[in-house]
Amino acid sequence: MKLIKRILATIASSICGGAVCIEIFELNSLGYTSILDFLSTLLIGVYLTAPFIIIVGIPCSIAITSIMKYINSLKVLIELILYLLFGIVGALAVLTLFLLSDGISAFSLFPRILIVTLSCALPFGLSSILMNRLYKKTI
Repeated sequence: MKLIKRILATIASSICGGAVCIEIFELNSLGYTSILDFLSTLLIGVYLTAPFIIIVGIPCSIAITSIMKYINSLKVLIELILYLLFGIVGALAVLTLFLLSDGISAFSLFPRILIVTLSCALPFGLSSILMNRLYKKTI
C-alpha cells in the first residue's frame, strides 16, 4: 500500500509541477488552441518534472516518513512544514545539477526552479497526508 500511495502522490505532484513548469518557463508562448494542445503541453511539463520528483522527491518523502514516526502532536502541520523545507532542499539539488552543466547562468533560474519545486513538493505532501488519512479511516 505504501508504494501505491507514493505512486499516486508522484502522479499528482507531476501534474501540478508540470502545469506550473509550462507557465513559468513559457513552454507554450502561442497559447492553447484546443484541449489537445493543452494536454500535450502539460505532458511535456510532466516529462520535465517527473524525473526530478522521482530522483529527489521520493527519497525526501521516505526521510519525512521516518521523521514523522517520532512526532506525536501537530503531525499534519509539521509534515507540511517538512515538505516545504524539503522542497527548498530539492530546489537546491536541482540548481546544483544545473550548475554542473551550465555554470553561473543557472543562478538566474533559481526563483523559477524554487517555484516549480515547491509546486511539486506541496501537492506531494498534501496528497500523501490525504491518502494516509483516508487509508486510516477505511481500516
